[in-house]
Amino acid sequence: MIASISTLGPYGRAAFGLAMATLGMVSVIGYVVYLRAIWGNRELQKRTIFLMSLCVSDLLMIFGHMAWTVAATFHQSWPFGDLGCQVTAFFAMGPALVSIANVTLISIDTYYRECKKEYCGVNYGIYLAAIWITGLAAGFLPILGMGSYGFESPLQVGCLLDFHEAKRGIVTYIALLTVVWFIYPMFKLVKYYNMLQKETGDGFLLRVVPTQMLCTWTPYAVCSVLFLVAGLTNVPQVPLAIISNLCAKISIASNPYIYIAGDPKLRIACQQMLFGKKMTFNNDVTIKEKST
Repeated sequence: MIASISTLGPYGRAAFGLAMATLGMVSVIGYVVYLRAIWGNRELQKRTIFLMSLCVSDLLMIFGHMAWTVAATFHQSWPFGDLGCQVTAFFAMGPALVSIANVTLISIDTYYRECKKEYCGVNYGIYLAAIWITGLAAGFLPILGMGSYGFESPLQVGCLLDFHEAKRGIVTYIALLTVVWFIYPMFKLVKYYNMLQKETGDGFLLRVVPTQMLCTWTPYAVCSVLFLVAGLTNVPQVPLAIISNLCAKISIASNPYIYIAGDPKLRIACQQMLFGKKMTFNNDVTIKEKST
């Protein structure tokens, strides 16, 4: 049985909503800085094509899921009905899977751009189409019967996978997500950033990106397994739901800052936009600053 939203009390609900809203706003600010920095700069637009795709998928999750969750924290029960639950759950799952695929492609593109320039840009349009089609299609699978969408926690402030009826479909779905959108991306991230470090000596992305993915997505994976194996009534639903919810959103909030910091040309463009310093860089990413 789903516990009432009043489990947390009004202050708990407000704190949860504030945390969710803060993470969303932090992400939006980061992407606004990124978009303003590349505005009118064809080189940076081409250079950051997968970051642009990540921007779109993250913003879809923010405005299609997180915003409605924040709004629901100020009501005593879910105010948007079953249709609203299904729609917001799709915008949580589909864009999240696309975001994970985008992060993976960014790692491959970064390695190609620095070490294998002959491969950089080859078939990128096909890759983008593939990750969006597969990610959004996977987001539809629970609607089509592989598991189902429902309240993602006893808080009743958001919808995602429904663990209250552990059907075979949801077990298959969780296994699919674990292999295709967690284990495989982690392997690719470590592989390409490790090769990048060996060939360039730059280990920033190797240290940060796999760690971010482990810390932000593992809690939801662990909670999913616990809910399926132990049952909802045998685990502390409320704290697990809060932790897994917010950790996943930390990924969305931190994405723009990680990839701005990890790309010297993009970082300089953002600094120029924010602080008004005119800067140029050569093809070897050697930074030269000119006084205004």
